[in-house]
Amino acid sequence: MPWRRRLAVALTAASFAGFSAWEMTRKVHPFGDLSNGFFTDHFSHMNDARHFPRAGVRQWTTPLAGMERRVTPRERTALPPDIVDCPDGCLFHVDGWPAQKPMQQSWPFLTRFYPPGDLLLFAPMAALYHFTPIRAATIDRLLVVLCLALAHVAIFAILDRVDGPLGAFCALLGASVLIHWSLEGFYDASIVLPLLLCDAFLAAGFGASAFLAFGVAMLLHFRALYYVPWGLAAAVLVFRGRTALQRTDQVKIAVGVLFLAVSVATFALALPGLLDYPMQMNPLFLRTAALLEGAALAVAAGAVFVWARSPLDAGLVAWLALVLTQVRQNYSWYSMALVPWLGAPARRPAVRLARLAIFAFLAECIHNDSLWPRWIAQVHL
Repeated sequence: MPWRRRLAVALTAASFAGFSAWEMTRKVHPFGDLSNGFFTDHFSHMNDARHFPRAGVRQWTTPLAGMERRVTPRERTALPPDIVDCPDGCLFHVDGWPAQKPMQQSWPFLTRFYPPGDLLLFAPMAALYHFTPIRAATIDRLLVVLCLALAHVAIFAILDRVDGPLGAFCALLGASVLIHWSLEGFYDASIVLPLLLCDAFLAAGFGASAFLAFGVAMLLHFRALYYVPWGLAAAVLVFRGRTALQRTDQVKIAVGVLFLAVSVATFALALPGLLDYPMQMNPLFLRTAALLEGAALAVAAGAVFVWARSPLDAGLVAWLALVLTQVRQNYSWYSMALVPWLGAPARRPAVRLARLAIFAFLAECIHNDSLWPRWIAQVHL
């Protein structure tokens, strides 16, 4: 094993072991998140997986508040002390469920806007919680550890392909973002590995494998839509080599098509509900200066990518400009979805610098996610 890979394994393993041990042993709110009771995504996803056999396709068409009734005050007082209600009221009764383990999901008046892959990721934890005596506070911590595991798989994939000091800096920056928001209970890091594989397969000319990797990312999280240019590039490679496809390539393409079809179908089911989400004013339109800065940076970065003969980077900048001017919601953890692009190898340092500039602008000015790892101050030994 090359020394760089050994170093990547050691750093990743040490980081995962340290943060996981800290998470499982610290004194914290029952939710288990880094912000001590503010974020609820991790147990909401797990409870989605518990509820899916009952909800079926209504998972993407009907808010939880339209499917189940809230627990009564009397039922709430009988619950264990580690089952805590959310400010928007996230405790619901489900017929046939253990009385001490009600449905617990935030944003109950909105449909869930996630593809089926999130149900698969959280299903084992859902079964563990539903069918064993494990406490809510314990499972919430384990859910954060699951998110940390996804983040560290992604971090290893980035470290394993570091291509110089600037690449190492980008890897460190990406790792900070992934660990921070995983400690808050977000599973967005799950798309990093398949997207990095997609990039690697594209670079090697393996269209079928790249197409499958993109399909996996889309099945896991809708923000893989940021990388539609990569998926299209994979489809082009498949089309160009269609006459020489091997049996295994055909299987990969078929599975990729299936994953994309399922993802797009659930996206379509959930879209009316998404359009009902509270509209947040896009930071690009709050200040004229921000829009002009973003446009100037996009043009400059695009020029660098064209000069460096990196059409995928140029296409991604144009696509992100379109997507990020249309989004209805904007939160700090959305910067996790940009990490695969930041961490992917670059043929020239100028390409890496241009990516870093775009990432920094979007993280700081659009997603309000500080590049300086202030979250570390919340980690107390």
